[in-house]
Amino acid sequence: GANLIISAAGKLTHAEFLAMVQPLVENVPDGEKLTCPKVPDSMKESGPRRCEEIRDHIEQAHICIGFHTLGRHAPERHGLKILNVLLGENMSSRLFQVLREENGLCYSVFSDSMNLEDTGLLSISTGLDLENVPKALNLIANCLHEFQAKEVTPERLDQAITYTIGQGRMALESTVNQMMWCGESVLAYNRIIEPAESFAKLQNVTAAEVQDLARKTFRSPTTAIAYIGADVPDLALNAFLT
Repeated sequence: GANLIISAAGKLTHAEFLAMVQPLVENVPDGEKLTCPKVPDSMKESGPRRCEEIRDHIEQAHICIGFHTLGRHAPERHGLKILNVLLGENMSSRLFQVLREENGLCYSVFSDSMNLEDTGLLSISTGLDLENVPKALNLIANCLHEFQAKEVTPERLDQAITYTIGQGRMALESTVNQMMWCGESVLAYNRIIEPAESFAKLQNVTAAEVQDLARKTFRSPTTAIAYIGADVPDLALNAFLT
């Protein structure tokens, strides 16, 4: 019971909802609040890591690159979300434009971000022909360095913010997503965060903040790379990690 949150959205009142669920949970024992051990700092800074799996009958090489990032309580998490959008969340992103549109190396490349209690993940994933792996990794590295070296333009930043807020508003047209927003807010922050509050913080993200997060995130000590393919391009993988 101490770990239980029940969330609902739709055509109902709070009193109606309580009347429906209280008989179902009134005999659930409180128990103890679940606590999880913190991720040790040594793990977040454990140096570049790689793992690979050889599969003889596979047509493409598959790569996933991961970086330790911020937890869900970090004030800069909104800036990290915008960095992810600029990097690889949609077809206007830098990775998509460079790897697919300009160089034709892959059909799909994307990035994703996740914020957990005390740590987070920013990942880049793609599938491509084996012979394209070295060039693709070099272009990905160049994109990461680009975000570190200079601020994004006001136009690109505004597009990323507008896209992110628009996606959030569209998602909340779904009753299920409203229910999940409320439940996850209470689980993570012990309160319901109004969408307008979150959107306002996204609106306040600056280009300097995005650049600073890129410098903090895209570093060898926080990087891991996983590879699946018919052969292992050792030089390309090691070159990327260093």
